[in-house]
Amino acid sequence: MFLHVVGHNQISKVVHNTFTRSMETISRYFKQVMYAVGELRGEMIRSPTG
Repeated sequence: MFLHVVGHNQISKVVHNTFTRSMETISRYFKQVMYAVGELRGEMIRSPTG
């Protein structure tokens, strides 16, 4: 669901209809994944060199 929202620039309501999950569930897991990505930012996100 996270990649669907980010990759396709879709709002939670579209994801709600696509995956038939409650808005609360979508919001909860989206926030959890965003937090995890934030925690890994030093390992996952690099500045361009050059």
